[in-house]
Amino acid sequence: MERERRTPQQRAPKTPVQQPQQHPPPKKQTSSWRTIILISALCFFVGFIGYLSYSLIHLNKSSCPPPSSVSAGPASCSPDFTKRKQSFMNKYGDIYGYGGLIDEIRKTQMPHLKGQTYVDYTGSGVYQLGQLEAVMKDLKNHLYGNPHSINPSSLASEKVVKDARLEVLRYFEADPNEYTVIFTSGTTASLKMIGETFPWTSNSTFLYTRSNHNSVLGIREYALDKGATFDCIDVSTLMSEYAARTQSELAKTGGTDDTMHLFAYPAECNYSGEKFNLDLIEMFHNGSLGMKKGKYFVLLDAAAFVPTSRLNLTRYHPDFVGISFYKMFGYPSGLGALIIRNEAAQYLRKTFFSGGTVSLSVADDTFYQWMPELCQRFEDGTLPFLSIAALRHGFNALNSVGGIDEITKHCFSLSDYLYNEMRNMKHDSGKPLFEIYGNHSARDMHRQGPILNFNLRDADGEYFGFFDISVLAAEKGIHLRTGCSCNPGACYDFLHVPKSLIKNTVAHIAHNSCGERLDIVSGHPIGSIRVSLGYLTTFEDVENVLAFFKPFLNKTNQQFLDEVALLHN
Repeated sequence: MERERRTPQQRAPKTPVQQPQQHPPPKKQTSSWRTIILISALCFFVGFIGYLSYSLIHLNKSSCPPPSSVSAGPASCSPDFTKRKQSFMNKYGDIYGYGGLIDEIRKTQMPHLKGQTYVDYTGSGVYQLGQLEAVMKDLKNHLYGNPHSINPSSLASEKVVKDARLEVLRYFEADPNEYTVIFTSGTTASLKMIGETFPWTSNSTFLYTRSNHNSVLGIREYALDKGATFDCIDVSTLMSEYAARTQSELAKTGGTDDTMHLFAYPAECNYSGEKFNLDLIEMFHNGSLGMKKGKYFVLLDAAAFVPTSRLNLTRYHPDFVGISFYKMFGYPSGLGALIIRNEAAQYLRKTFFSGGTVSLSVADDTFYQWMPELCQRFEDGTLPFLSIAALRHGFNALNSVGGIDEITKHCFSLSDYLYNEMRNMKHDSGKPLFEIYGNHSARDMHRQGPILNFNLRDADGEYFGFFDISVLAAEKGIHLRTGCSCNPGACYDFLHVPKSLIKNTVAHIAHNSCGERLDIVSGHPIGSIRVSLGYLTTFEDVENVLAFFKPFLNKTNQQFLDEVALLHN
């Protein structure tokens, strides 16, 4: 029953005039106590109403949305979140978070990730706020101009570019007397450059492993155009060949044949995250591997590897290395490098020349003179000197957390935890929710990178379509990758998809880069879901991923499709 509202005069009645008696009458004392009780009760009631109003307002403002049949709110809203994080820290605390620095970075340096769960680091890294501020301060205080001149702004750019080359070599522990940095627009441009300039002949072979990006596979067209052949091989087959040669003491290849062959492989598979043996480089160089006579050069695609792993070019000596800086630290994009071994560069045959690559040429004759420095001959046109000026601030961001070895450990703690949690998520029938691809069971950060690629299967074993999952994830602010990640060899091998199936369905693939819209063919997936972690990923990000997929437990694919249809109608 609602209490009667009282005026201030009613709540605090005026004190009566005292009678000339030594003690107040008993009746007046009883009235005072009753007033005190009433005031106390009224204060409690007002306080309770205020607390209730505050709670309702903040409940409505909470970051925890009401539970949905196909989604889950932020992981930190989970009642057992604190317990889960403590358990994680007990197991991985020594290698996670850069001694607690990760929480401070995410709080002060990552406003662009507020409300987002970014797990596509293999697609692109993410920049820090302080990194951008340092770049802007640099540009504010210095004038950089076209380096193809000798005026002050040109000389400033020339110095920045030169320093950046040395910074890249230093980061990858490469001897400047052995390696040169050629700036490109990214790894793909670096690989294309090798395809265009490699000395192919009709006796040459382009050998590459199945787990390669499309940008490596594309080199094959240059080889075929020059009459060369190609061969696609598994790394396991190469290692078996090496073991057989070692045990039987078969003669090494090589010799005096002048034929040039190219072997290409990734340091880390961008699809599964599996890391490959870098000793393969020396095996091809010394003739322990390679079935044909001649000289083998090794092209290493390091784009997926270097953001979270150390590449030591003093220990390993690939002839060509392709990298993209935005994958390492987010900014700048559109800039990468071909790190080229000077000894190998002399065999490349570059025909096109442009501004910046020649010192002299004439218009009415075939005469031209290449620039004296190796890097200048391959960098057509004006370099993106302002982007190059930003590189040092990106490297500073990586070094601010302790360097690449700390990054490797941090990422491993999260990927190992995520793998174990996913592996243990099973339907009531006992069937696993996730079908995971990669080498995660080895639990070795030197054999497996922080990439988890998987498909979801329902309680009956039917596959959920990854395309609808990706759309739903995007609506929930979860940034992941679906499809084959432009790595058909690894993708179709893990999924057991025959090439005939792909050829027969190519007409139905939408006109996007890697055909992600077509996800299920005859009940079988032709792609998957990739979650890739990076140096700025947190435990909370991983928990959000798990919370997103948890409602798929004990659900059929048809139920999911019905729910998606309702959401989008």
